[in-house]
Amino acid sequence: GVGHSDTGVLYSWGRNLSSQLGKGKPTTFEKFSMPNIIMGKITDLTAGEQQAGIINVDGKLRMIGSNDQGQLGTGATNDNTPKQLDWDAITSNVTEVKVTETETQILTNSQQIWAYGDNLYAQLGRGNRSLQASNYEAQKINEEGWTQLYAISEHVYAFKSDGTLWAWGKNKNFDLGLGTKSDYVSAPTKVEGVNLSDIKDFSPVRGGFVYIKNNGELWGAGANFYTGSWFPLSVPTKIGKYSDWSHFHDFLSTEQAILIEKNDGSIWGAGANWHNLLTDDPCPDPRNQIDIIEVTHPLQKQKTEYQVSMSAGIATFTLNLGATVISVGNVTNTTSLLSKITTEFNANNTLKNNFTLTTTPTNSGSSTLLFEAKNYTSHKFGYSIIGVSSTTVASFTGAMSFSDTVKNISGSTTFTIVLNGIRIDASASSAEDAITNLKTAIENSNRINSFSYSFTASSTKMFIENIENTNFNITTELQNSDTSSSSISNSTSQTYITVDCNPGFVSDLTPIFAAGNNWDKISLGLYHAIGLDDNGKIYSWGANTQGQLGLGNSYGEWSRLGQPTLINTVSTTVFSKVDASSEVSFAITASASKTMYAWGDNDLGTLAVGDYSDKNVPTEVKGNIKWNKNLGGFRFQVALDENNNPYGWGYRKLGQLGALGKVKGDDIVWDTDMSASSGIVSTTGDFITVTSELVNYIETVLNFEYSPNSGKKQTVQKSSNYSATSKGNFETRKNVGKWKVKKKKTAFPSKSAIQPGDDASSKTEQTTYNFEVVDVNEKPSNIILNDVSSSKISRKGEQFISNITVTDPDLDDIIEVTIPSSSPNTDKFKIKNQKLYYNCSSCKSNTPLQVIIRATDWEGLVFEKQFELLVDDDGLFSIEEVQDGEAIPPYDARFIDTDGDGFVDADEMLIGTDQFDFRSFPLDTDQDGILDFYDGDADNDGYLNEDDQYPLNSREWVDNDNDGIPDNQDYDDDNDGIPDLGVNWREDYLIQDLFPNDPNETSDFDRDGIGDNGDLDDDNDGYNDDVDAFPFNPFEWLDSDNDLIGNNEDEDNDNDGYSDFDEILVGSNPLDANDTPPDLDGDFVMDSIDFDIDGDGISNNFDNAPRLYNPDQGYEENENLIPLSFPDFFSPNGDGINDLWEIGEIERYSNNKVWVYDTSGVLVFSEEGYKNLWNGTFNGTILPSASYLYMLDADNNGTIDFKGWVYITR
Repeated sequence: GVGHSDTGVLYSWGRNLSSQLGKGKPTTFEKFSMPNIIMGKITDLTAGEQQAGIINVDGKLRMIGSNDQGQLGTGATNDNTPKQLDWDAITSNVTEVKVTETETQILTNSQQIWAYGDNLYAQLGRGNRSLQASNYEAQKINEEGWTQLYAISEHVYAFKSDGTLWAWGKNKNFDLGLGTKSDYVSAPTKVEGVNLSDIKDFSPVRGGFVYIKNNGELWGAGANFYTGSWFPLSVPTKIGKYSDWSHFHDFLSTEQAILIEKNDGSIWGAGANWHNLLTDDPCPDPRNQIDIIEVTHPLQKQKTEYQVSMSAGIATFTLNLGATVISVGNVTNTTSLLSKITTEFNANNTLKNNFTLTTTPTNSGSSTLLFEAKNYTSHKFGYSIIGVSSTTVASFTGAMSFSDTVKNISGSTTFTIVLNGIRIDASASSAEDAITNLKTAIENSNRINSFSYSFTASSTKMFIENIENTNFNITTELQNSDTSSSSISNSTSQTYITVDCNPGFVSDLTPIFAAGNNWDKISLGLYHAIGLDDNGKIYSWGANTQGQLGLGNSYGEWSRLGQPTLINTVSTTVFSKVDASSEVSFAITASASKTMYAWGDNDLGTLAVGDYSDKNVPTEVKGNIKWNKNLGGFRFQVALDENNNPYGWGYRKLGQLGALGKVKGDDIVWDTDMSASSGIVSTTGDFITVTSELVNYIETVLNFEYSPNSGKKQTVQKSSNYSATSKGNFETRKNVGKWKVKKKKTAFPSKSAIQPGDDASSKTEQTTYNFEVVDVNEKPSNIILNDVSSSKISRKGEQFISNITVTDPDLDDIIEVTIPSSSPNTDKFKIKNQKLYYNCSSCKSNTPLQVIIRATDWEGLVFEKQFELLVDDDGLFSIEEVQDGEAIPPYDARFIDTDGDGFVDADEMLIGTDQFDFRSFPLDTDQDGILDFYDGDADNDGYLNEDDQYPLNSREWVDNDNDGIPDNQDYDDDNDGIPDLGVNWREDYLIQDLFPNDPNETSDFDRDGIGDNGDLDDDNDGYNDDVDAFPFNPFEWLDSDNDLIGNNEDEDNDNDGYSDFDEILVGSNPLDANDTPPDLDGDFVMDSIDFDIDGDGISNNFDNAPRLYNPDQGYEENENLIPLSFPDFFSPNGDGINDLWEIGEIERYSNNKVWVYDTSGVLVFSEEGYKNLWNGTFNGTILPSASYLYMLDADNNGTIDFKGWVYITR
């Protein structure tokens, strides 16, 4: 802030990064103070962020502060062309440069990191978080040993030589992957679990970082907008199940998006898509996951070869061939051995069925017998030789050996599939059987809902598809037998893609460009994208707010393109690099000239095309520089030429201290009194005005020497009756001198930060300088009051006070002494003949009065000094010089607001905010008139601060899952993967977590207030889930026949083909498949209701033998063709009625045989030639009332002719 007193004194305080407080140089903050700017009486003043303006009573305007955009009225700056940056403080070679919106990070080949720019989150690595002038000067961080550097605004990530990752800067939401969150981390801190040796690509994202491992896995930490969930990743975490990621495209300048390429060339993305950065159709059609299980089970028949040699004697050879032994004797040579064994082999059918024999006789050396197995069985082989001992026969000499030339591979293998953690095992002796058995095992498993999957078997492969569009995980295992050598593997042939996708913000990685595209590089800006294809052509899509699509006048600022569009104006030019930054675009040609083109927003000279107008087509960057790459920026740009020299252009924040660093060009910083500069200021003609700072430079750097006679004697101008008595001190400092210098060359060489931007001829270290030093008139240097009167002050008009003496550094200057109009009390003080007079006709005793005395030399240069007169009650007076600090009111923290934030220092000290930092001030969040420091509910949301996790946010008060996202913003409050309230955008239905604050519960089927995971009876039908075959169906709980139809709905609960109604009607058990109603013809129509009992196609009413199958109605009484009739029940209770089981016409079948079983399958009666005499007993014991199964073989030919049930009742 700035202010002035009613006496014309200027005061200033607060931030001074652009020297806007009139202190003569940039500083971070200034306390309440009085700068040395004397303008007389001030009538108006104003203060902005980087400038201040002052108007005095004479109507003169003075401007102080930053002039980076010509704000001081001296004309526009020349920041619209490339200027080389001054990184001369960095002595090592630069290897990497990372330019963000807010700071620049530089890595050198000496493994040092230098940084400058904003430091609000300690991202400069200097151990503090502050806004200081020094932030904008490149400085080395303390730690060294760095090999790779990455940065995004307010976050820095760097690898050391041992491969470890370190991070510092903003960490509000686990941004740095350190496992904890805080506002910031001020020093490099190690990120656990990450090593460069495992990584093939790394990139920061807005609020975190991601990297691809050498094995193709994607990992990330911090901001999480690309996994389908919103909870931040506190430490590096594997993302998804894919392991075929290749590399990242450029997304550092986006609002929040990510773009990754896979090994197959497909490009996937996620994040903000309000402006079609991810095209206008980022949501693919749903696609089910399909995995392939492939099995090998090689079969190999054993081959065993015997080698035999014999040179003398007679022997008996015995061969063990599997389970068979053959022996041949009187063998005298190998030829006879092979012949005899072949004869024995051919005579043995067992051997011929199991083996083939191939012999290879030789006249000398070893002969062979090769046994090849005909089956996949492991056979054991062996032999023995017994030589014949005789005095007439030579001793046996020979040898035999055998070996497997082909091993047997066969046997059973146990194959295992683990589907979503559930193990499924199947054994098989062939690949085809393995696939079939695995498929059957999965389909029959009661732990896997096989209705959610489709299983397709094809020879040695099985395709598993989840038809409910959810992903799944599969792993495989196997257990080989001793003789098997099988394998099993799984692969994904089609990846799962969900359709829960909002085109405006894609929350999960989704394929944007399919495999086979021809993109070489894609760069995402704030609202648009630039793509470079394999042929060097450039395309654009997204928003065109500043013409950044480069498509010319055909597209306006409201245009938004959803698909890549060729930039036709440069379609014949081949490019090698592209960069989208904020609302601007850059591209570098592939030709030897390496020309850079730019288009888009140019209000601040961001395009470096020589003017400040936006460009809607690619326009060549000025300077004829061969460019290596553009590094980015925000409203400014930094780029490297082919020799990696840095250049910058565009907005220079805070004047010369800005994000561009120190540009090698002319900068203007006004001195406090505006009469000279602290650098170089052009005046008129061939001359410039300089201060002692430049003189010192000339002396020490350029070895300039000037004449010792160039010093000057001063003028002392006194009143006529001067004496030694005085008020105020003589100027005793040595004359430092000011000089008028005629310059022979136009620039300084070597290390100077001042160098012309356009005149290449001046940029040489051989540039030398000659100077003419000429005396310059200086203003008066002091005013002294001498011969102060000792008389008392009366009220009789003007009275003499003192003589006035003026000193001036220049010799023989004539000086005029006056009281300026800006002085207070001009009506009470007068100067005559360089004497001071005072009129006390209306004065008050003990009231101090001030007066300003001005000394003006012949050139109009002015010096002023203020004095204060005090008259006591007795008329005695004193007059004293007002020192610099005496005009400032005494500091009282109760009334002074040093930083100008509207709160006095006393309040800020009590509350704990920084009274010197305007950004740090007491808050009244709910604007209820009570500062938060005193307010029990600072955000007025109804939750006391001690119970409120977000006491300064009226919309938030709790973070149930502690993921750093407050519940009202959190899509998933309990972090269980189910959104509190979500939308399936493609199928247009809501998804809701009925228990948003319980990570163990999401649904409540019966709406009883108990989550399904904790509810013992989910459908509230009275049967607990562990015994309920249908836990989510309140109308079903039992399925007796396991046909997945509940008993209440199932018309045939034992699945025996007869309805429960029919079975109950005739007395059979509807829940027992072995208890069926009588059904002679087996057509599942009970005999009692069957209109054709024997099934011969003739109705019972017209059938001459209704219980005999005779469709031709052929029938003779004496041919035993009379059908038998079986009673449904009998009652052996001794009443003489139905006491016996009587089968009608049984006497016609004298060879019959009958069996009767109870319901447990126990035979209770059997007889050959049954004559209707059974009374329902078993071994003399009366059988209980029940149904009994009978079977009857009428002609005793071994075939059951009749079967049914009879009921015994008593």
